Amino acid sequence: MYKPTTDQAAKDAPVIQAINGMLEKRPRWGFWKCFDRLRQDGHGWNHKRVYRVYCAMRLNLKRKVRRR
Repeated sequence: MYKPTTDQAAKDAPVIQAINGMLEKRPRWGFWKCFDRLRQDGHGWNHKRVYRVYCAMRLNLKRKVRRR
């Protein structure tokens, strides 16, 4: 009746590997630039899934605030 639970970490392993591989070369890239490059490389993951994994890896970059 209910959908059996699956191991989320196992399902996200390819996403984690792709993000790590990309950010080794370009550590200052933000989420959207990284996501666009993943799409260009042929990965069909949806942005909500990639962002969830990206945040779980604590890769969020703080925005630079301009001070007067």
